[in-house]
Amino acid sequence: MSSAASAVGRWTLVYSTSPEGLFRSSPFFLTARAVCKTPDDAAKFSWFCEMHRKALAISRIGPVEQVIMEDGTIVNEFNTVVGSVPFLNFYSGGLPFQIEGCIVSTGTMEEEEGGDIVKVGMKNVRIKGSNIPLLRGLLDGENAVLDTQALGDFIESVNSTYDNPKATLETFYLSNDVRILKDKDGIYYAYVKKGEGTELEEFGDREADLGLLGLLESFNDNVLKLSL
Repeated sequence: MSSAASAVGRWTLVYSTSPEGLFRSSPFFLTARAVCKTPDDAAKFSWFCEMHRKALAISRIGPVEQVIMEDGTIVNEFNTVVGSVPFLNFYSGGLPFQIEGCIVSTGTMEEEEGGDIVKVGMKNVRIKGSNIPLLRGLLDGENAVLDTQALGDFIESVNSTYDNPKATLETFYLSNDVRILKDKDGIYYAYVKKGEGTELEEFGDREADLGLLGLLESFNDNVLKLSL
């Protein structure tokens, strides 16, 4: 296995042995699983993840990427697209307007001695790059960040028996181009390195118009063919 420094960069999730692996790979879901102390709790959590996957059935999942920084910060970007008007009674289908957004989960990653075991903690979660008019500005603001770490720190301060949860992952394989991790339920997550950069996606080129501008441009290019 290569050194820990080889994990720094942007990675794309390309495979998981679980149908729910697309979102279970995020710090949010990993630490939520770490809260489960009994097999019964774990079974309930797995059921919830299965229901969450089914709820996403009408959406299209875009790239699921993970950025690992030098200071141990880990950022998971979960892109999704769903039809804004999916069903109409008088029309067998919906309208070609789409709601887009990226669920961004930020956490911490610590390697234990030897590097084979990784501890993942949770810091905050937010939605970025929404294309919903008016809502985009609110979601991109700092007040829209759910600071789970601050909440956990407060609970720790008033409850001596509580510790902020951290998920334990096993590094099954790590090279300069491929990472394979295994969680405590035996689910594997395979990542391919996209690049060395650790810049986060800002979505500055995504308009808050439910995709209307792109739809009109496509209609003109393929039907009207007007020179604009």
